[in-house]
Amino acid sequence: MKTMFALFIGSLIGGAAAFDAPAAIAGEGHQSITAPPLWAALTPGPYRYVGFSRVTSGATTVHLWIPAVSDGKPMTLADYADSPERFAEPFLGAGISKAGMNSLLAERVYAQDGAPASRDSFPLVLIAHGNGQNAIDQAILSEYLASNGYVVVSVPSPMVARPMRAMEEMAEFAELQADALGEAEAIARRLAKIRHDGAALVAHSFGARAALLYSMRKPSVLAIVSLDGGIGTAVGIDELRAAPSFDAKTRLPAILHVYERLDSFMSPDFSLLTTLDVHRLTLQSTRSLHHSHFTTLGFLAAHDSAIRRVTRAGTAISDEVSEVTASVREFLDRRVRP
Repeated sequence: MKTMFALFIGSLIGGAAAFDAPAAIAGEGHQSITAPPLWAALTPGPYRYVGFSRVTSGATTVHLWIPAVSDGKPMTLADYADSPERFAEPFLGAGISKAGMNSLLAERVYAQDGAPASRDSFPLVLIAHGNGQNAIDQAILSEYLASNGYVVVSVPSPMVARPMRAMEEMAEFAELQADALGEAEAIARRLAKIRHDGAALVAHSFGARAALLYSMRKPSVLAIVSLDGGIGTAVGIDELRAAPSFDAKTRLPAILHVYERLDSFMSPDFSLLTTLDVHRLTLQSTRSLHHSHFTTLGFLAAHDSAIRRVTRAGTAISDEVSEVTASVREFLDRRVRP
């Protein structure tokens, strides 16, 4: 199954990688910590430590980020990839050097493997990935939210195991992903102290359809963030409406839909969103982001000149991916914090 990285890069041509020096930022207490180089212009929240773990329960594997109280095992970007070699393939195919990719995968990340979790209670955020995506694809967003006092859990897209081959399968896959989100929420509640009965959802691309169905199943959902989600296009509206969990009469929580206008296959269309019973709908347009930049790829493009060139990122990519990520956190703070 091709990742969004592979689908976006296609046959575009890139050059050799370049790497920027990390910047110092203020940490919790009197410590000084170094901002992960891949975080662009983001500043970590009050939690100096974030723990990461993969947890398998039955047939479900989830990825968990949680505020922690001390160090764990340092991690690099490669630790988020099920297969660093497969992750690198589309970049190498676009002309980025193997040495450059190895250096990029060796960059440290904020989270630490097995860092002891805080005993405090936190709001829960469920990540609904885009088509074929997995932990690495929203890792920086997840780290950032956890550093700001959220428990974040994601589960692989169902298209990782089996590709969706036709539009007629859209409802089936959206329902499968909604099922997996429910399993991820149950696992997170067993492993961490969660503050509310409900969870917030942050979804990218296809995952926004699953997030919408999950919210229609569960009135306890607190908020939805759609990062260039399919629910903000005209594609697949009829198929989604045919899904068993779809109920247009459901009272939905506040939705933030952030979208771009550069990729024709994601042309904005709000005819679905504006006909739903949403507590409050906020539409936020970006200036220079492409669809794939709403994932970790946006941060890689901000950090690395070769990936910036391959993905056609603009000169403001660092500021804009940071602004979007911060706006997600601000929206959740308003809607989820007590």
